[in-house]
Amino acid sequence: MDHEIIKTKTVGYSVSVAANKIVSLRKNYDERTTVRVYDDGYIGVAGVIGKADTEALRSEARKNLTKHISYPCMLESGKKRIDPPVQEIIPAQEIVPAFESLLTELSARADGFLFGNKINLSYESVIYENSRSTFYHANEGALEFALTIKDKNSPNIMDMVYATRMLVYDRERAIQEILEMISAYESPVPMPEKKLPVVIEVGDFLSPVLSHFTAELYASGASLFSGKIGQKIFGDGVDLLLDRNKPYTQRFFDAEGVVCKDGKHDLIRNGVLQSVLTTKRTAQAYSLPLAGCAESAYDGIPQIGVRGLRFGNAASDLAAAGESIFIVLAMGGDMTPTGDMGIPVQLAFLLKDGKFIGRLPELMLSGNIFDLLGRNFRGAVNLPDGTRRVIADFAVNIS
Repeated sequence: MDHEIIKTKTVGYSVSVAANKIVSLRKNYDERTTVRVYDDGYIGVAGVIGKADTEALRSEARKNLTKHISYPCMLESGKKRIDPPVQEIIPAQEIVPAFESLLTELSARADGFLFGNKINLSYESVIYENSRSTFYHANEGALEFALTIKDKNSPNIMDMVYATRMLVYDRERAIQEILEMISAYESPVPMPEKKLPVVIEVGDFLSPVLSHFTAELYASGASLFSGKIGQKIFGDGVDLLLDRNKPYTQRFFDAEGVVCKDGKHDLIRNGVLQSVLTTKRTAQAYSLPLAGCAESAYDGIPQIGVRGLRFGNAASDLAAAGESIFIVLAMGGDMTPTGDMGIPVQLAFLLKDGKFIGRLPELMLSGNIFDLLGRNFRGAVNLPDGTRRVIADFAVNIS
């Protein structure tokens, strides 16, 4: 009877901000262990939060085999990789002084605005091992800003969000980017008469279409891409892949212990559909390539994830977008069964030579996914911090 064990330990610090002041610092410690056993084509899972008795979990997982949940074993044999620990981003005792200093400077240089919400710092260690002598150890560390920015004269709860992820704390970069956002927000500009490309975050762009890349929808015939693996569905130069390398993610294996060659798995290459999103179960069930994209709750069956999703052939600087419409905040959006998309935009800036020029009116973006990744595709930008954006010609209307 084969088994696999996943142990995750997370140390996190959450800084709560209100009205430009730090109101609390919370330290979190989280430890989770998952045991999966495989026998006769079935899987049994057991998990616990906190200190774990691995043998007791294995016994519980064996009992759960009686639920007769079909799942292939497919464990790797004799593989080993141990990544070094991540460097400390900010020493624990310096977290509050560092962000108090940041907020003090922002308050002084943008006294018409209020800053709130969260700044989170976390370190995570993940170990995967199985009964076939495979052992992996990955370490992750990141500083994540989710600062709301509110104009004191605005009736809104918030007017902007500064959301970014840093592997190394760069105070000056944060200040510069926030002040650039505020400067653009304070400078309303009319919609340009000429048509401009749109720069949008990859998640906001692909969110309505991601379900069509799942193995279940693909195999059922209900996906826009059903039956098209090996066929050209998008334009030349369109590469879409899952990338588990820095800076996109620091965990080189997925929740099933799958490690892709060079840490990457192609979904689209040169416009040709290469594969869809699969777990071991769906890859075997539908005879599809294994994508290495599984995610899982500590006590659950592996499911599809999209960690490290990005476009290839990308520039590394926003200047590559030229004069364009930069989407800051887009909430909502949907897609019809034929691929027609609509994305409401609450905040957009005019971008030129990589700099924000001013604030545009609220917008509605629309287009068909085959056009947006075909004749209307203009490229992608992957910034050194791991931020990923796509550039495309949408139909743009003022809301």
